[in-house]
Amino acid sequence: MPNLFRHLKWTVFELIKSLYLSMSTFVVYPTAEQEKAVEDFLESQNVSFDKEEESVELPQHVLDGIKRGQEDFKAGRFISYEEFKKRQVYSKPL
Repeated sequence: MPNLFRHLKWTVFELIKSLYLSMSTFVVYPTAEQEKAVEDFLESQNVSFDKEEESVELPQHVLDGIKRGQEDFKAGRFISYEEFKKRQVYSKPL
């Protein structure tokens, strides 16, 4: 009985391994014009796929912060990266 269990366990392991190792993942970024063609091609080849709609909508407070930053830059309210690094060094507690 222990040999049969060991054999069964190994067979299940090989099955799971073959299922996971035989799949590949492709990430594609088609344009709006290419999207339908890609979907049609994958379906014609019986390839399963997941389609995720990408919609990036930033919250209003983030948009407001971007606008303020752009206005500050136009008004000359900015510092160089070197100046920023100097200020960081001096602001760290000892």
